[in-house]
Amino acid sequence: MGRYSPAGPAGKGLADGLPPEVAAALPPEWRANEAAYWAARPALLATHGGLWVAFADGVVVAAGPSAVEVLHAAAAAGRHPFVARVGEETEPTNIR
Repeated sequence: MGRYSPAGPAGKGLADGLPPEVAAALPPEWRANEAAYWAARPALLATHGGLWVAFADGVVVAAGPSAVEVLHAAAAAGRHPFVARVGEETEPTNIR
C-alpha cells in the first residue's frame, strides 16, 4: 500500500487522478469532505477499518460492509459525502 498523508494517497486527493473535466465537475463540498476524511483517517482505521464509510461535515454519516448500502445511505444524506473503504481507499473495487 502507498504512503498516505492527511491530503490523501501520496499527498493528493483521489480526484486528482480523474480526467480534468470530471474532477472539475465535483462539488467543492465533496472535495472538502475528502480532505476532512484524510485528516480523520488515522482514527477511522481504528474504529472503521475495512468498512465502507460515507464521511461528511467531519463525521461518518453511514458505515457498513456493503458498498451499495453505504452509497444509498450517502445519497440519502445529501451532503456530498466522500465514500471509501477505510484502509483500502486506492484498491480497485467492483460494485454490483
